[in-house]
Amino acid sequence: MNTPTLILYEISRRMKSGNDSIFISSSDLGVSLGISQQTASRYLLNLEKGNLISRKISNEGQEIRLTSEGLDLLQGLYTNLKEFFEGKKNFKNPVLEGEVITGIGEGAYYIKEYENRIKETLGFKPFPGTLNVRPGKPQNIENYATGVIRGFEKGGRTFGNVKFLPVKIIVNSTAEPSIRRQSRRNFETKGLESKLRGQSPRIKDKSADGYLILPKRTHYRDTVEIISESNLRAKMGIKNGDKIKIELIHTYPINDFSSTSPSGFNSEKIRALNL
Repeated sequence: MNTPTLILYEISRRMKSGNDSIFISSSDLGVSLGISQQTASRYLLNLEKGNLISRKISNEGQEIRLTSEGLDLLQGLYTNLKEFFEGKKNFKNPVLEGEVITGIGEGAYYIKEYENRIKETLGFKPFPGTLNVRPGKPQNIENYATGVIRGFEKGGRTFGNVKFLPVKIIVNSTAEPSIRRQSRRNFETKGLESKLRGQSPRIKDKSADGYLILPKRTHYRDTVEIISESNLRAKMGIKNGDKIKIELIHTYPINDFSSTSPSGFNSEKIRALNL
């Protein structure tokens, strides 16, 4: 367990919930961690600079709260430990259900700008566009991110880091009348019409792999974007208004261990904290 996570865990143990705050002195924290008061004070200052905690100094002492990024780090640890103790056989990946929609038209532009970064991190050349889906209800999916596509600067403009997580897109095709009629005609041409009487054709769900990307921090998202090396609309025969499922694959990126910790938190940022 890295130092930021250890300190945040020690702080969280004293809280009733993630929305709670505590009053703790640097000397008390130092005693809990077995370090000096000066070292504990430096850790807290660096955690604050890294936006993992917020501090408010008053006459009552030092009030500490966990920020959204601090909660994300602990949530990532919790998710990984849950899978470890329960076992992969008992762990079910979360599934989002949503409606395919049209984006605002910026997907192709940003995919082109990030193309080299995506190839370096994920190992494929992306299709120049994103599949946009509106979940049935806003979702907090930041905690499932498994890696980061590093940002860069170009032409005086900054392109920020982009979190990602592997997903499986699932389209239920069993209720598609046109497919059933086509299947019936195929059977009739072979003189097997009787086999269709009283039963429906058995048609499996379609699925494809992709990556859900999180371009900027918005905890509860009403729209999600998915990238892939192929045109998912054409490949899966989906259009605006279609209902699809998105399975969030909880795994670790195989090409980006250097940029993220197992919890999905950027290790470069952790190193920058000098902890």
